Amino acid sequence: MAALGASTAWVVASCDFPGRKAFEWALLLPLAMPAYIVAYAYTDFLQYAGPLQSALREGAGWGRGDYWFPEIRSLPGAVFVFTVVLYPMSTFSPAPRSSPAPRR
Repeated sequence: MAALGASTAWVVASCDFPGRKAFEWALLLPLAMPAYIVAYAYTDFLQYAGPLQSALREGAGWGRGDYWFPEIRSLPGAVFVFTVVLYPMSTFSPAPRSSPAPRR
């Protein structure tokens, strides 16, 4: 999660490209969705009866057991969902100040 957040933060902070402001706002979008909603959508889309595997079976003429698909309800799947949903927290964490705050 930190590598994804650090790399996207570096791109936004150090590179100037068309659409940078839109990209910066798009990086915040995963925070708008609760993790459990994303997990349900991920599971529903990728499970055996979901649209992806159904389309693969219909398109290739495969039956049950003719192909291998990774287990969706697993620890790596949960890590993937939490990484996708929570990486903005490491992207937009408060940056340390380069100079101390002025004293009063």
